[in-house]
Amino acid sequence: AEVPDRPPEPVPAETLAQIELDEGVRLIKARRAKAKPPGPDGTWLTTDPAWSRSGASAIGKWVSSIIDDEFGNPDNSGPKQLLEGGIWTSRRGRRTNQWLVLDLGKETPVS
Repeated sequence: AEVPDRPPEPVPAETLAQIELDEGVRLIKARRAKAKPPGPDGTWLTTDPAWSRSGASAIGKWVSSIIDDEFGNPDNSGPKQLLEGGIWTSRRGRRTNQWLVLDLGKETPVS
């Protein structure tokens, strides 16, 4: 018995999105596995909150801006919190030319 030619079934957008996400994660893991750690002894540095500061006094010296509204403030959303595994959020409306300073205590290659 012959099977008539018919187009393949369409793939749902959610399935395609998941395939793309899975491939992206696979590529990142492959690149990370090949990356050479930047530390002098060939190891990755562990982040240290002491490398930066937070709070209103840090703005302009350690960081370009920090949110200060109902969603966060300089004491809980600055670069120190980022290094603790949290977030740094810039002031509302500031999307370009944002920066933070990290003082690693010595000359250290970073990437």
